[in-house]
Amino acid sequence: SHGSSQVFVQVLAFTCERAMSAGTERITLAHATRICDGAVAACLSRGFAPVTVHVCNEHGEPIAFQRMDGCSGMLTPDVARCKAYTAVSLRMSSRAFREKYTTGNESAKYGQMLSMVSISGGNLAPFPGGIVVKSNSGVIIGGVGVSGAAGDEDEFCALQAVKEAGFGFFTEPAEHSLKLGQKRSREEQDAK
Repeated sequence: SHGSSQVFVQVLAFTCERAMSAGTERITLAHATRICDGAVAACLSRGFAPVTVHVCNEHGEPIAFQRMDGCSGMLTPDVARCKAYTAVSLRMSSRAFREKYTTGNESAKYGQMLSMVSISGGNLAPFPGGIVVKSNSGVIIGGVGVSGAAGDEDEFCALQAVKEAGFGFFTEPAEHSLKLGQKRSREEQDAK
């Protein structure tokens, strides 16, 4: 009937409009590069150990990556990638992933977290430094993973980078957990 076809056209138009606007809500290479630059700048300004930064899209696919001179080992870039991947895959920060499965001393939850890491082929990282990036309309558009400093410092660099980039993106978490003014000693950095 005429009424149902009119509703169908309205729904189709809304769906197409939504799909087109969602296509513009993404992290571009220019965005990702500025975020990487910002994370490195945050690290340098605070005197943290050198870091690697990884920015991915909403599917966990890499967009940009930077590794500071002096960044430790071959593992650090992989950890940064896994932190970003964790954020977009689970739609929560890598810190929130850890806390969801370790709070309350429940061995079954802890076992589930370890199983998730294993099932993902080791691509999930249950420690701070991976954040979710959302568009100004709240759509998840990517993730940022930082590794090389302490976890709280990694997360601080990621959050600061997105904030300072000036694109109007939101993050999960919204605020860092770093206690500013409490810089780790060189021995603590070397022990990481």
